[in-house]
Amino acid sequence: MNGDTTVGASFTQMFDLGLTVSSRTAETTVDVSGHSACTAPAGYKSAYCTYSVPAGTVLELRSYVPGYFGSGCDAAAEAMGSCTLTMDEPQWEYFTAG
Repeated sequence: MNGDTTVGASFTQMFDLGLTVSSRTAETTVDVSGHSACTAPAGYKSAYCTYSVPAGTVLELRSYVPGYFGSGCDAAAEAMGSCTLTMDEPQWEYFTAG
């Protein structure tokens, strides 16, 4: 540079979603809107996935295998196999199939 220069920067707050998917009998996958799925192999095994997303992002977690999501999800949505989370803080969610 040969003189004064003006620069700008913008910052986005990010939060992490930790997701545990546990299977009892069949391979279990939970889709995470806009991100890669989290899949646990069959046979009482678990998978652990982490997603980093901008603050305020609304994520839908969806499973096509019967099971239940953790306490962060509403019971009516859970009956439909989905969970919606607004990322306003770091969160940990789990899904257990079977």
